Formats: sequence, C-alpha cells, structure tokens
Amino acid sequence: ACVRDSVELERRGRPTATICWDRFEGLARAQAKALGMPSLPLVVIRETRFLHTAEEKELCAERAAEEVIKALKVG
Repeated sequence: ACVRDSVELERRGRPTATICWDRFEGLARAQAKALGMPSLPLVVIRETRFLHTAEEKELCAERAAEEVIKALKVG
C-alpha cells in the first residue's frame, strides 16, 4: 500500500519519499512501474541487522534522512 499511496500523492502534486528495506527494493520498483510511475523516489535502507556498531547505524540513518530531504525538495 505504501507505494500505491506514494504514487497517488505524486499524481496530486505532493512530493514523496517512499522508504523500503533493501530486500523489498525490487518489489517496490516493480509496483511503481506497474502503477505507471517507474521514477517514483525510493529511499532504500540497508537492513540494520547487518550493521554492527552504533556508528554504522547512525550513518545509515543520516544517509536515509539526506535522501528523504532530497526527494522531497521541489525545484
């Protein structure tokens, strides 16, 4: 539902940033394409179970936040 909702919001002129785990990236991109929006902005998060230190997790979160901000900027 998340991708479907994002596509609908994008069609209404509302910028979105759909966040998904890396294991679901292919599915999210396929769904966006099937819904007619293959360029839907996706922020892909690497599964944190593979991150071992607090610093790694913090860096992952910072990168995701930067990608969300970038996706939401309307130029």
